[in-house]
Amino acid sequence: MKTVACLALKEGMILAEDVFSHKNDILAHANDVINDALIAKFKRFDVLCVNIKDAEDLSETHFQKIQANAGFRHFTETYKSCISYYKYMMQDLIEHDAPLNTTTLLELYDELLSCANTTDKLLDYLYNRLLDEDELTYAHCFNSALIAGIFASWLQFSPKERELAILCGYFYDIGKIMLPQEIIYKNGKLTDLEYAEVQTHTIKGFHVLKKQDIPDEVLNVTLTHHEKCDGSGYPAKLKGHQLSKYAKFISIVDSYEAMTSARTYRKPLHVYEVISSFQKDGFEKYEVSYLLPILQKLASSKIGATVRLSDGTEAQIMMLNPTQLARPIIRTENGQLIDLANMPSLAITSFLS
Repeated sequence: MKTVACLALKEGMILAEDVFSHKNDILAHANDVINDALIAKFKRFDVLCVNIKDAEDLSETHFQKIQANAGFRHFTETYKSCISYYKYMMQDLIEHDAPLNTTTLLELYDELLSCANTTDKLLDYLYNRLLDEDELTYAHCFNSALIAGIFASWLQFSPKERELAILCGYFYDIGKIMLPQEIIYKNGKLTDLEYAEVQTHTIKGFHVLKKQDIPDEVLNVTLTHHEKCDGSGYPAKLKGHQLSKYAKFISIVDSYEAMTSARTYRKPLHVYEVISSFQKDGFEKYEVSYLLPILQKLASSKIGATVRLSDGTEAQIMMLNPTQLARPIIRTENGQLIDLANMPSLAITSFLS
């Protein structure tokens, strides 16, 4: 909503609020469309200014509202500047073994968090940001660092632990930068040889970083972030008790970032699709003491949101199902309460607010 002087009103604008005369008589209603007759009426009654709907008010989906938000636009400009610096640093590291400035990288996280004000909003901004094509290779690690900082805060990591988690995010997957991009972004299933080459990125990244003065925890995560607690990961098929807390933590961050990023074959998964995917994967692959609180926080952050359902109706998320976080209790437009856990044929398809 924005306030516009009546002298600056144009036909087609839409009123955001009712307009009253000095005697408190109503002159126009919210959602009335401005035309010459209304402008003349406001002039007769000495109305100086009115509140008009802006682009954010007129947006129909949450994505459109975020794109029209001034705070988001400021975040986007700051993000572009920060990732450009990060990209330069990673290229200099890989090509010239240039020393790393980890202090500056931690400052980038703080700068972007300050743009969003809260961890919830930072996560929302990341989800709704449109990436430039030349950012894609670097955005995975860059975004993972931001997500790692958010999740570490949610898990009440100490300040030192949170910093280590952020640094792990910045560096754990840099080996992929050294792989052929046609394999990384292949539209279709990888061949056995291609998949084997992708798996080498943990070793490649480790060999680049071992020459640097970085914490051992960060170096270890570069090598072990694809290991799973049940021993089904790679390269060494380690199990949970053999993995550091940061390896188990970054494994969750890596999966979340991958699911919430657009792919050539699908849109980013929304919160409840992400939760469902983690649940289908089985908690045995991840450190439950980290994963469950993160999923609970993700699910609870959407209480009160308006969503569109698979049958086309709109509803509001009212409360969570503790045992089925991906299937909340909702209230439809006619006031009906529906427990999605008991309605397997009905699903949340998109967020409207």
